[in-house]
Amino acid sequence: MARFTIIHCRKLTADISEFDVRLLSDEVREGDTFSFKSIYDLKAFRVLSIRPAPTHTTLVCAGALDYDDEITRITLDTVPPYGTQPILRPLLPDMVERIRLAFPDTAEVITQRLSYFRHEGTLFMGDRIIRGLIFCAWRFPQLSLEQWIELAQQDWRDLIVAAEYDRVDRMKQIRNFNLPFCDEDFFSG
Repeated sequence: MARFTIIHCRKLTADISEFDVRLLSDEVREGDTFSFKSIYDLKAFRVLSIRPAPTHTTLVCAGALDYDDEITRITLDTVPPYGTQPILRPLLPDMVERIRLAFPDTAEVITQRLSYFRHEGTLFMGDRIIRGLIFCAWRFPQLSLEQWIELAQQDWRDLIVAAEYDRVDRMKQIRNFNLPFCDEDFFSG
């Protein structure tokens, strides 16, 4: 899966389009697909060829645009061709260590589930959300990890408030999960 931002797009033919993109993560591969919601409908594209350039990468894709620059300045993710295994981005070492300490009996299962969640999630499902999920599942065990994941999928901001802010004074941030875990994160507030 690759993440990229569209700089320009052009309609080449009725069913072929060209996108100038800035890659933000892994490389795009021929056969990868991506889609976006236009004003009227969902548009899907399959990468046919890739042309690297010094300032951007050009993707020639099967799929129709209605007009040139129909969509620009948005970030999208590709999906590998059907039948390939997703390449999961492993959790960071501080996350794996905290899972091992907080959930010794189920550490492997939780690590794998959060890796899949990161893969299937949206733009907002980054390291901060993963750390928030680990913390909340440990600190508030009345909800299961799956319930915390469901909350993050519905509105990630609710998870951040539960994980990082004081329970009495909701305006006071007492943790910052943009940063790696430290012992104070688990024992304060």
